[in-house]
Formats: sequence, C-alpha cells, structure tokens
Amino acid sequence: MNYDLLFAIIFYGLIFLYYIKHKKKFTIENKIFILYKTKLGLKLMDKISKYCPRLQRFFYSFGFVFGFIGMFFIFYMLFKGTLNLLFYNGQPALAPILPGVAVPGLPILSFWHWIVAILILAVLHEFSHGLVARLYDIKVKSSGFAFLGPILAAFVEPNEKELNKSKKHAQLSVYAAGPFINILTGVVFLLISNLLVFSGVQIIGVADGSPIDMTGIGIGEQILEINGNRVEYLSDFKNILSDLTPNEEVTIKTTLDEYKITAGSNPDSPEQGYLGVTVDMIYPADSGFIKSSLVWIRLLLYWLFIASVGVGLFNLLPLGPVDGGKMLYVGVLAITHKENLSKRIWTIASSLCLLLIIINLLPWLYKLLIFLIKPLAILVP
Repeated sequence: MNYDLLFAIIFYGLIFLYYIKHKKKFTIENKIFILYKTKLGLKLMDKISKYCPRLQRFFYSFGFVFGFIGMFFIFYMLFKGTLNLLFYNGQPALAPILPGVAVPGLPILSFWHWIVAILILAVLHEFSHGLVARLYDIKVKSSGFAFLGPILAAFVEPNEKELNKSKKHAQLSVYAAGPFINILTGVVFLLISNLLVFSGVQIIGVADGSPIDMTGIGIGEQILEINGNRVEYLSDFKNILSDLTPNEEVTIKTTLDEYKITAGSNPDSPEQGYLGVTVDMIYPADSGFIKSSLVWIRLLLYWLFIASVGVGLFNLLPLGPVDGGKMLYVGVLAITHKENLSKRIWTIASSLCLLLIIINLLPWLYKLLIFLIKPLAILVP
C-alpha cells in the first residue's frame, strides 16, 4: 500500500472539509492562491523588532547583499545545469521537493517529512519578511497560510503602499529577509543533525536503475566493508569512494550479503564514478520506538537543511513575483532611476528564468505523473 498517498488523501481531505465549513475565512487571489488570513505572529514581530533595532537592521542589510550574491550564483547554476541537461544528458539543475519523487543522492521524501519541513521553513521565511518590515515601521496587515493546489505555504501581508514608499535599502532588506533566514537556518539544521552521530552506516536509499540497484541490495542493510576496508562512520564511506571512477569494480559487504558492483558515470560529473546509493548513520536501540523516532527526527533535520537551502536559493532567482525578482527590480531602479528600463530588464530576466525552470522540471513532472498513476494502474484489471 502507498502510505504516502493515503496520508495525503486524509490530510487534504480534512483541509477540504475545514474549507467547506469555514469558507468565509478564506480568500482567493489571482484565481489560483487560496489564502487563510490570520493575525498569527504579528504581535511577536512587533515585540522582537524593538530589541536592538539598529543591530537587526545591520544584520538584515548584510542579508540583501548576500541575497544578490546568491541570485547570481543560483542563476549561473540553473543556466549551466540546463545546458548540461540539453546537450550532455545530465541531471536537471532543479528538483521538486515532493514526496515520491526520487532524486539521485537523496533519500526518499515521505509525506509527513514534506509537510512538516515545508511548514517550518515557510513560517520562518514569512515571519522574517514581517519582522524586517516592522523594523522599518512598515505595517503588516495580516499573516496566515496559503495553498497553491496541494502545496502548503505561509504568508505575511505588509502594507504595499508603505513598502513601496520606503527607502530602497529598506525594501531590499524586506525582500531578502526570507531567503536569507532560510539558508542560515538550513545550515543550523544540518549542524544539529550532525550531532546525532552514531557508529555504523546503513543504506537508506537506492536510485532506480543505478548500478547498485541492479544488485538487489536492500534498504536498511548495514555496510560493514567496502573493498576490504571497514566502514564505521559516514566519513569512512565517503573517503573510500572519493576517488571512484566509472567502470571501477566495487565490493560491498553488508550484514546480509556481499555485492559486486561496476560503477557507472556520475550524471553531474561524468569523470567520477557513481553507485546510486544513499547512506546514513545507524542509531542506538536495535528496534522499537527510540530508534524509529531518532531516524525520523534525523531525516527531518536533513530534509529541513535540503529544503531550506533549496527554497532559499530558488527564491533568490530573478523571477517575477518571487523575492529575487522583486530585489532585481528595486536594485536596477535604484541604479538607473528609470522605471521602464527596470521593468524591461525584470521582464527579460523573469522570462529567461521561467523557461529554464520549465525545461528542468519536465523530467520530474513525468516521474511524478508515473508515481500518481501507478496505484491506479494496479486497481485496473
């Protein structure tokens, strides 16, 4: 049984029932966004903004400088990755953070990890926008949750007139705050997850069609040796395979069997070897609630790191309505003082970004479609 799909049906079913019962509390914007407006967090934003406001303004000023650096970096990586995908049959530069979509090198994302991670990073993202708005005495009218189809998000609603009349420095700080905090907290989540280090390495993911997938190795098997070298920590695993080359023979000994694998070519770096396996540490307690809880929490922290950094960088793209697009327009306008030129540059950059994103998402949309159709195909005689 596909439990992720079952949990998704139950979760969204309950939300739909709540929507039907409290329809007056929801608003629909641009015909695609469903907003549930509240006042959650507004008093806390006001309270925090009063503590060392100058220091906070300096901190978030660094945030928008970091934001422009991140904008150029992520645009370059997206452009380079698209060329690699189109002309060298490489992996897409973008991957959707969705349950059931297998991303090479990452464990499978479960439905509840997805919901919890997205909710946490969305709240941090939007709260930061609201906090910085209050630092510059810009009113925040509301906060709440938003839905774009099945995708859950959070939002804050600053007073647009006050924001647009504020200094360019303040506008850039407000727009950059969300991605900046996402990336910072993503690093914090990674550091916390690394504190949960225990002896023993186990397999937690195998990429479909990869060299190691052909051996029949299973999720949960503990790796004891690689090419005769003992494996106790993640660093051992990484060091032993750091110089792996395509077509190199690898022998992996686990608690269940011994497997001989011929390395493939890494989709991102053809000169490097590729097995297609994701590993993690083994946690204390051989079975039961403690082990399951530690594994779940560690995986959540890991996905919080991946999702926070990924969403933070994506929001820095010079694309239309996202934070990076707004930063680009305000930044160009501050330099040129010409609205028409700024809008023209913003339109060109947004159109190019949108094209690159669509190209990179097509392979993933196909995989997601197969994931959704597969349970239905089993039911059809």
